[in-house]
Amino acid sequence: MRFAVASDDAATVAAHTGRCHGFVIFDVAGGQAARVEHRDNTFTAHARGECNGDHETPGESGHHSHGPLLNALADCQALVTRGLGPR
Repeated sequence: MRFAVASDDAATVAAHTGRCHGFVIFDVAGGQAARVEHRDNTFTAHARGECNGDHETPGESGHHSHGPLLNALADCQALVTRGLGPR
């Protein structure tokens, strides 16, 4: 099994997935987790600076596509994070 951990410092779990600096990827086999890699977060709207912070207004400025995040972590079966969605 492979899972991703949203993290700002590669050591702790980030408070918000979209704003995190990256993802630490782990493989689990035989009950043991082994770190595989770190992926910089270059695929969420927040990380690319494309979010104006308005999550209440319908349309382009308020819409967040999760496609890029799902594509970037497609090889993972789980995501560990402390928060998703509006604050």
